[in-house]
Amino acid sequence: MCTVTTLLATFTLLVCARADSVTLTDGKVFQGTFVEAAAGHITLQIDGRSKRRFKLDQIVSIHFDHAEPGASLSPIEKKYRALMNSAHPLGNPSAEEQETADQRGRYRKYQNGVIYYTPQTGAFAMQGMIAERWLSLGAERSELGYPTADEVIWPDGRHVMLFEHGAVFWDGREEPVVEIRAH
Repeated sequence: MCTVTTLLATFTLLVCARADSVTLTDGKVFQGTFVEAAAGHITLQIDGRSKRRFKLDQIVSIHFDHAEPGASLSPIEKKYRALMNSAHPLGNPSAEEQETADQRGRYRKYQNGVIYYTPQTGAFAMQGMIAERWLSLGAERSELGYPTADEVIWPDGRHVMLFEHGAVFWDGREEPVVEIRAH
């Protein structure tokens, strides 16, 4: 959807908006352009001028439409672009962004991994043995829940990735070890 706006009667601005939407617990649906996600809230630009902040505990679902040229990027696309020059690139997208089975988040598959996102946890890339182990456990529906941090390598050489309810550790040789926190 594009709108033409005239500024000061001399400049015309073509604004192409996306149809991102947020569904609230009371059933109301707001459409606009995704602006940001931060701890405790997300922000949509509703009508091209005003922004509206939604608390996470009010949100039932979030839908990101496909970006048009010049449109803002989804949190997954922002994460992907931030990682493009990293030591472990994900490669090209191999699928479109999709809603997770529990409808709490979104994900997108790449040649060498995947990025998962929820408003509560943020966007995090997964690949290799830790990702394979998490997926084999049921991914976001597993006892671990969603990722809450990118994979890091500890000084002892172990790879570690944190999740909502635990962590996965991998020493590079054996099968990754899963640790579940009591909740």
